[in-house]
Amino acid sequence: MALVKVTPMQALAVGGVLYGLGAAWMFKNYFKQSSMRKIYTSADKEYEKVHVMRYPQYEGNAVKE
Repeated sequence: MALVKVTPMQALAVGGVLYGLGAAWMFKNYFKQSSMRKIYTSADKEYEKVHVMRYPQYEGNAVKE
């Protein structure tokens, strides 16, 4: 017995919103916490300065003109 009747359109809308929130969270956090990144940072400390979709941050290009 359902207390609230949910139409298929409402279920799709809720599912889409939850899926979108999950995708946004993964996009924001995946590259900071991935196991592949941990492997690279343990092998090379300079890799910690690498950011996805940005120029590598090293002395000389940190300040763009």
